[in-house]
Amino acid sequence: MLLRDLVRGGEPVRVWEKSGSQGLRPWDRIATRIIPLRDRAVISGTLLALNRDTSEALLASLGRVRNQAPRDVAVVARDLGIEADAERLAGILTPDMLLGLGAFLVTNLWLDAALKAAQGTDRPELLNTDGDPLEFTTLHFPLLPGIAAQKLRAALATIPALRQENAGFWNWLAEPGAKTQTVPRRATGQTFITTMEDGSLVLGTVELKGRRLSLAANSPARAERGEPYWSRC
Repeated sequence: MLLRDLVRGGEPVRVWEKSGSQGLRPWDRIATRIIPLRDRAVISGTLLALNRDTSEALLASLGRVRNQAPRDVAVVARDLGIEADAERLAGILTPDMLLGLGAFLVTNLWLDAALKAAQGTDRPELLNTDGDPLEFTTLHFPLLPGIAAQKLRAALATIPALRQENAGFWNWLAEPGAKTQTVPRRATGQTFITTMEDGSLVLGTVELKGRRLSLAANSPARAERGEPYWSRC
C-alpha cells in the first residue's frame, strides 16, 4: 500500500505487508512505523486506525509539541542559568527528537477514541456530504468485446471530474469550486468528508482492473448518481 506522511510531508512511500491493508480503504488515516528492509519498506506490525477527528486532533497536538517544546526548554535553561540561544536549541531539538517526545500522544488519543466508541450506546450515524447514510457501494461495468483498455483510459482522460492516480485508478471529484458542507439530517449524525490535498471533494473512485471498470462510492444514492455517467464511458 502507498502511505503519505501527514506529519513531516515528503513523497509517498510504498510499503509491503501481508494483512494491514485488507481492512483499509483509500484515504484512511493510520498510525504505524515504517521500517526500511533491504530494498523495500515494511510496517512494524502495529497499525492503529484513526478516524478523521482523532487524526486531526493528533496532528494539532504534534504541531503544538513542535512549536512549544523549544520555548519550554529555553525557559528551563534560563531558570537553571544555562546559556541556550535559538541556534543552539535548533541543533539539539531536531524534528525527529520532538516527534519522539510526542509519540505517547498517538496511543493516548487512539485509546481514548477506542474506549469512547466501546462505551457509547447511542453511536452517531455517519453521513456523506449529500446527507446519505454511509453504505459503501461498488458497481462493476464489464468492458464490451472489442473495447481495449488503452482506448478506455484515453476516454477517461477526457473527463474533467476524474483525477488519475495511476494507470488503473482515478478519483471521482465534485465540480471545481464545490464546497464540502455538513448536511445535518439527524441530531446524532456526523458527516464523513473525503478530500484531496488541494481541498477537492472526493465523490468516489474508479478502477480499471482486467476487463472490468469499477465505481466505488460511499452510498447507494451516490453510486446511482454516477452509474449512467460511467456506464456511457
